[in-house]
Amino acid sequence: MKVALDTVGAEHPDTLTSMANLASTLWNQGDLDGAKALEEKALEVQKRVLGEEHPNTLSSMNNLALTLWNQGDLDGAKALQEKVLEVRKRVLGEEHPGTLISMNNLASTLWSQGDLDGAKALQEKVLEVRKRVLGEEHPDTLTSMANLASTLKAQGDLDGARALEEKVLEVKKRVLGGEHPATLSSMNNLASTLQAQGDLDGAKALQEKALEVKKTGSGRAPPGHNAQPVEPPNNRRTAKGHHRSKRPARRARLAPHRRPGAALRQPKKNPNQPRLRQKVSPSPSSCPPHPPDSSRISNDPTNA
Repeated sequence: MKVALDTVGAEHPDTLTSMANLASTLWNQGDLDGAKALEEKALEVQKRVLGEEHPNTLSSMNNLALTLWNQGDLDGAKALQEKVLEVRKRVLGEEHPGTLISMNNLASTLWSQGDLDGAKALQEKVLEVRKRVLGEEHPDTLTSMANLASTLKAQGDLDGARALEEKVLEVKKRVLGGEHPATLSSMNNLASTLQAQGDLDGAKALQEKALEVKKTGSGRAPPGHNAQPVEPPNNRRTAKGHHRSKRPARRARLAPHRRPGAALRQPKKNPNQPRLRQKVSPSPSSCPPHPPDSSRISNDPTNA
């Protein structure tokens, strides 16, 4: 970054990209304060030079929101996410993939704040669009179903959650096979709901099946195949009774010229959100949807 500062100046797009790259490294090292300082500086320059609605500015808002989210500043994260969503709705339209990702990000924060009704409204919108545009069996649609099921479960609507989880599991069994890791995760989700409904025999049957597959070691994804659908939030998220890590969620490998609106990646661990939505705890507690987009988005100099 020092080379960029000395060569092209503090406000040059290349310098801002270097800031974002360094912030990502600090973030992965657990230095959230250091990452936040760089992200705030980059965002301040971009707002002034590029304007608040430039794609690079929105990407920086998203990055800073994720850092604040991991620091426990949910109000700060929410404010940035609301701004990003408002701009994307107006500029890209409500059905653009980038807008849907922003809806999911905000839903995750609302979930963490206890605003389940607000989270549900956003998740229902995302699911409705994805069903219509991508189809009911697309991985992103299934992820949205699981996200909404998690919220319904937290609200006590176990019948609604079960219906969605059964649909997700049926598709995964048919498309991925009964021994695929993503299928096993969905089995565990449904088992948790059945247990909460008092259907212990049904829960036991699913848990025994999942355990049998894991014991034999066959529950592995084929080479090059993601074990879970990626969103976005996505996701290891936090809720009561879940394990917390001392380190922030690990960001995806940097793509220096990645544009906003790409598919969400799931962070490894997150101190401020519950475990991954599809890996439920043994007790029938609910896990939230995908967390905010944890993919590190750097600024594209060609956009400046």
